[in-house]
Amino acid sequence: MYGKVFNSLWTGSMRGKSDLQLVFVFMISNCDARGILDMIPKAIADATGLPLERVIDAIRELEEGDPMSRTADFEGSRIARLDNHRDWGWLILNHEKYLNRKDLDRERSLTRERVRKHRNAVKRSVTLGNAIQTQIQTHKEKTLGQADARPSLSLISFEDNFWPQYPRKVGKAAASKAWKKLTQAELDHVMDGLRRYKATEWQGREIQFIPHAASWLNGRRWDDDLASTPTRVSPEPQKRPRNDFLEKVKRWKEEHDGRNGSEGA
Repeated sequence: MYGKVFNSLWTGSMRGKSDLQLVFVFMISNCDARGILDMIPKAIADATGLPLERVIDAIRELEEGDPMSRTADFEGSRIARLDNHRDWGWLILNHEKYLNRKDLDRERSLTRERVRKHRNAVKRSVTLGNAIQTQIQTHKEKTLGQADARPSLSLISFEDNFWPQYPRKVGKAAASKAWKKLTQAELDHVMDGLRRYKATEWQGREIQFIPHAASWLNGRRWDDDLASTPTRVSPEPQKRPRNDFLEKVKRWKEEHDGRNGSEGA
């Protein structure tokens, strides 16, 4: 059999009492699972090497109450005799309590180890998360850098898409300058707006009444709601008013010339 022995045995009220400590440790390590030591004092003396008188004195002190004991149960007594009619056989008081009591130093050591492992796991997780975030940021910066370095790869360009479709071919340099101010996201809207203007507002309009491309772009006219925009009709050429007097003179001259010709014949 074995038993737990705590350092309080040497730091508490039993400190400096070697006979008491030795006998009590012997009892703890040799009792059964119930805390019972069914043994005569002579056997304890033979096992510990102490004289029988000193063993009996130690047993008597363990049976008596200890006002300095950390455990107030049983008035500080550490053992109790099993039967009053015999002077041997004892029950170790609080045996179950001490048997089930965890080793505080070991528990603290295990707790420290668990905390250390947890902190290391958190540290690894944070380090991995930072590494992933760094890779994502690097990829974004690289992608944005490539996009900035290659603006000519835009799917919609001024030369290939906008200018060939714009009806009025004047002020190309100014239009190109206005085009470069636009973001790539706006270019789709520009082309959609141009198609709508050509299909509605500018349908059948004379070219001189269509705004310059630079004005149309700078004014963000592609965002116009054409359904609510009044249609501008090109003015019709004004017909000259008919002069009845001149018509009459013309007819009279023709008739007069005709009569003179016939008379001369």
